[in-house]
Amino acid sequence: MTEALDANVVLRHFTGQPPELAARATNALVEAPPRSLFLADLTVSEIVYVLQGVYSRPREEVARLVEATISLAPVRLDDEGLIRRTLEHYGRRGMDWPDAYLVAMVEVRKLDGLLSFDRLDAKLRGLQVKRREP
Repeated sequence: MTEALDANVVLRHFTGQPPELAARATNALVEAPPRSLFLADLTVSEIVYVLQGVYSRPREEVARLVEATISLAPVRLDDEGLIRRTLEHYGRRGMDWPDAYLVAMVEVRKLDGLLSFDRLDAKLRGLQVKRREP
């Protein structure tokens, strides 16, 4: 059996709030069989958004918590390499999550480049990703 994993379960597990639901979330994550919880890319984005925005957690902590989440035995991703590469750009290059995801997608899927008005050139330095403005 495989179930989709909602961001609210992960967030309650990490924040401990409210305590009763946090305990249930942690138990569900601990007791789930290996690779039985599907974590969608969009859900990872929601986790980042809520931890960084609502809980005002620093980027380094958010990156660490997302890494911990995707490393849980029950969790499986559609494209783990894409999410791990996104984490690298988000955590080490200071890109916001959506930009980090797009840049990682260009790399992982070997796309020709990124069409964007965003001035990411300094953050792209050293990468094989080319940005082009419309």
